[in-house]
Amino acid sequence: RFPMTLLMCQQTPTYAALFTDTLGTDTRGGKNQPVLYATKVWTYLHANMAMVVTGLSDLGDGFDDRIRRRMGIRDIEELNKVATADLQQLHAGLLKWYEENFPGEPVGTATIYVFGFPAGSSEMVRYTYRSPKNFESERKVETEPMFFAKPPPRDGTFTVPMSREEAVALATLIREENGDGTEEGTVAIGGDLHVTFLEPNRISSELIHRFEDYEEIWQSMNGYAERKP
Repeated sequence: RFPMTLLMCQQTPTYAALFTDTLGTDTRGGKNQPVLYATKVWTYLHANMAMVVTGLSDLGDGFDDRIRRRMGIRDIEELNKVATADLQQLHAGLLKWYEENFPGEPVGTATIYVFGFPAGSSEMVRYTYRSPKNFESERKVETEPMFFAKPPPRDGTFTVPMSREEAVALATLIREENGDGTEEGTVAIGGDLHVTFLEPNRISSELIHRFEDYEEIWQSMNGYAERKP
């Protein structure tokens, strides 16, 4: 499993900007070994929505497959009708698989965020589904611009970034505070920093920063793949 880590989000009444890193790590044995770079936002132009997962990446992969294959999903509201049941079923199956294949290894929690526009509307909606709450649906429409970072800076306070440079600076601060992600309550952040924009009938993504140790981590991934049986 490869935990999903950094998410910074700006949501307004009419659009959302999602900032994510690309580092995936293997957390078995209490370690945090970098193993891949991956895109951490799933987008669905046909439904004008996007999904981000923090925590258990396999849950995001499974839910993505359900979304793409399930008939009758044209927007975020249609997805919400089936999301809780689908996530509960997928999560239960993953817990069973982990116990069979990695007995005693902690699985951790997962939070699913879905952003999008109801059909015929330009109002941005966010649904949140959390494993500790059994994936019960939490709907949120922001009447004023808001911003959150997960994980946040250690002191819990920060200035909302008003530019890409400020977003990069905040992500870099959070990354430095979390180190290699092996300490309790920390996560590993690295690779690239991407931003994905959602607007009515438009989704776009950009690479806005590459962390300075990208190549060093890439080489360590290749060495790990060669050593792995």
